[in-house]
Amino acid sequence: HPRDVGGTLVSIDEPVPTGSWHWAGPSWAPRHGPGVSSIAGVTIGAADPEAMRARWRSLDLDHSVHFVDADDRGDGLDGVDLVSVDRGRVGESSVIGGVAFRLV
Repeated sequence: HPRDVGGTLVSIDEPVPTGSWHWAGPSWAPRHGPGVSSIAGVTIGAADPEAMRARWRSLDLDHSVHFVDADDRGDGLDGVDLVSVDRGRVGESSVIGGVAFRLV
């Protein structure tokens, strides 16, 4: 349950074939292309970042996760670092629904 982990809904999945993402639907890949190669990390806001970090660590989910003090939105996803295929776009960012998406 999401409350067991805190911060965000965690899903562990292995797309088959590698690189596919079936949850996005069959037309996702042709529309979005290879602009991003992977997720480099995420930032999770928490009322108690150290306690949430400890919980995630106990579940071996704390890899490439940065825990920070929650803002007025409360516990949850605050940022996503995406590896840009176009190295010229590194540093660009957009905020969608209060979440910062950064190209790294």
